[in-house]
Amino acid sequence: MKLSVLIPVYNEAATIEHLVERVRAIPISVEVIAIDDASRDGSAAVLERLYETRAVDHLERHAVNRGKGAAIRSGIARATGDVIVIQDADLEYDPADLPGLLKPILEGKADAVFGSRFQGGPHRVLYFWHSIGNQILTLMSNMFTNLNLTDMETCYKLVRTDLLKSLPLTANRFGFEVEITARLAQAGARIWEQPISYSGRTYAEGGVAQALTPARAGLAVAVAAFVGGALTLNHDLVGVFYDDGLYAGLALALSRGLGYVHPHLPGTPPAIHYPPLYPILLAPLFGSLPVGAAAFAAKVLNLVLATLGAGLVAWYATRVRLLGDDAPPWLAAALVAASALSMPVLAIQGVLFAEPFFGVWLALAVILAGAPPGPWAPTTAALLAGVAAALALLTRSLGVAAGAGIVLYLALVRRTAWVNVLAAAAAVGVAGAGWGAWVIRHAGRIDPALAMNYGSYFETVQQAGLGVFRASARDLPRPLADLVFGGLPAPLYYLFGASALAIGLYGLVRVLPRSPIGFILIFYFGILAVWPFPPDRFLWAVLPWLVLIWVAGALPLLQRPALRLPVLIVATTMVAGFGWREVRGFAGAWWGLAASQISGNFRELLPWLQTLPPGTVLATDDEALVWLYTQKPAVPFYLYGYHGSTETTPTPAEHRAYLERQGVTHVLLAGFGGGSAHELDALLGAYPGWLTILHRWPGGRAVFAVTREH
Repeated sequence: MKLSVLIPVYNEAATIEHLVERVRAIPISVEVIAIDDASRDGSAAVLERLYETRAVDHLERHAVNRGKGAAIRSGIARATGDVIVIQDADLEYDPADLPGLLKPILEGKADAVFGSRFQGGPHRVLYFWHSIGNQILTLMSNMFTNLNLTDMETCYKLVRTDLLKSLPLTANRFGFEVEITARLAQAGARIWEQPISYSGRTYAEGGVAQALTPARAGLAVAVAAFVGGALTLNHDLVGVFYDDGLYAGLALALSRGLGYVHPHLPGTPPAIHYPPLYPILLAPLFGSLPVGAAAFAAKVLNLVLATLGAGLVAWYATRVRLLGDDAPPWLAAALVAASALSMPVLAIQGVLFAEPFFGVWLALAVILAGAPPGPWAPTTAALLAGVAAALALLTRSLGVAAGAGIVLYLALVRRTAWVNVLAAAAAVGVAGAGWGAWVIRHAGRIDPALAMNYGSYFETVQQAGLGVFRASARDLPRPLADLVFGGLPAPLYYLFGASALAIGLYGLVRVLPRSPIGFILIFYFGILAVWPFPPDRFLWAVLPWLVLIWVAGALPLLQRPALRLPVLIVATTMVAGFGWREVRGFAGAWWGLAASQISGNFRELLPWLQTLPPGTVLATDDEALVWLYTQKPAVPFYLYGYHGSTETTPTPAEHRAYLERQGVTHVLLAGFGGGSAHELDALLGAYPGWLTILHRWPGGRAVFAVTREH
């Protein structure tokens, strides 16, 4: 049996000749195929000499650097042996292990054999975080392939030639390892693992991590985010999470030429709660496709935006060494990928929320203010940073934090010329002034009872008052603590949570002089601290940045002997808690459970609602969803406000007056329990006979008709 040894080479002049000698020395028949991927260090000349002396059987040459995956595919095409193995040219893997790895295939037990660096073979002791990163990537691969590998990223993968040539491989760069593992699993291949020796190189010696350029880091994270995010694509009804229905309605109104208005509300009042950029983006889809098809296309668009945002964050964090010069080069990318694949982030992607779009503009604002690429003049870069922040503001009002943050960073940290600071501030100011003028002009068109969901943010903060600060500020860390410490008992939960918060604040202090994201997050959290709503969704929009900042604080603390153990305990607990949550989340598809349940509920209700007569005005929860699929005007039934952090509800008299102002003819209770059921009970008790049951469904769901003469 002949073994085809594929050796992809890029700038390995110092080691390639010795590596070929060691391959030739193993006691089996080998075919040596070298692929020069446009090396620039003299490797090409060494390979030519080895080819001329027949030490190399076949030599493939790439005119431009195409990546490891492309080089391997070129080698596969030339292979004539019975089994193919990939052999890196850097001497980290010992060819003497190959005969033992080949044995399960020779015995007919396996179609492929992976050499594992983590099964007990001799290996050089190097970096702890490098091994953790490999284990995280292997875990993610195992979740998608249902395999139980210990080392998916290993170079040594021996595969029967006929099988390998039949696999549809397309990855050009380091994504090849993930792709070949997935393709083998899809093909039902019998995969074995055996321990191998490993002599990894340090970063200074030029190991694999040195090849992780910012562009490659961004691309790798983008691929991971796209693959994970694709799992969230669904055909659930749009409007299941409330805001997504409002965005879709606004997009429909724009596409129909109605203006920036809420088409489902009686009188179609102008929209002042949501900035217009995301509905503008969605308008072409909802204007040209049926609602269901447009919603799915918009979810695909959100997936692309989330992919782009994650890739930009990873590219920037790797490029500027945001975690510090001593951090492993791959660590920033791994952290951003983990954030992009977290359950709450995936849940946001599965519906029409503006967060992925906002994330792209935020990343661009940070990049352009902190480390603008290319030979741009400082004024141009500052202006473009301001434009990106302005577009973030016009996507989510919280984007004002991006504008304030980059202006402060340019003025205090970079100490750039005032003309540059003013250029950035002007762009943000124009966007803020324009949106503010629209809000002020049209604020009177919104019924005061709808201030929480349809009014401006100023009304919300004014109604809640500054008394909300203590409760909101205290609640800010909760979603993050739940994400990593959710399984701990209360005393440990608060102890670990307080410790993690302290590390995160230290990381913020360290990042402030190095990146605009520090200043942006200070303003961002300042706004959330006077915001009465739960902060969860707003935190998930910036989760990659928060994780990077936390690790930027943890890494230098790990270098201090007195703090090393406690910080390591906190970090290990966080990784374990997050990992366990992710495993269960992927196994149970947590990202779509709530949306699927709400969608299924309304699919049962909508056919009957469509039979209601013309002139019907419904009061219900998820009113935008009801309008999108019945085209009947609908208003919210559940009303609430805030006094400090305390939620308030209207009296029955106030509630009835609101429903009569809106011309409501029917009330839909879409599910039993919650605030709507309590407010309906209060109305029924205060005004017997005013609402009569028209239709019932199981589970306490019902439609009530309003009796006008009562």
